[in-house]
Amino acid sequence: MEKIRVDKTLDIKGIQLTRLQELTRDTLEKMYSGQILRVITDDMTTKNTIPSLCDTNGYILIEIEEDGEIIYFTIKK
Repeated sequence: MEKIRVDKTLDIKGIQLTRLQELTRDTLEKMYSGQILRVITDDMTTKNTIPSLCDTNGYILIEIEEDGEIIYFTIKK
């Protein structure tokens, strides 16, 4: 698979769920259309909430990767 160029990384490990969603949404809103955001979290509930956030706001969830207890989301605005 081709390596994806990430424009911004948001490391939000250890942050509570509601704040996590807010930070992700706010970061994406400040980015330009077509840019890629990499979100790093350790909150397993985000496997449901981040895809929902993307669907609701029209962002493209490119991939979800898990490495132990860490989840990586790659999102295109």
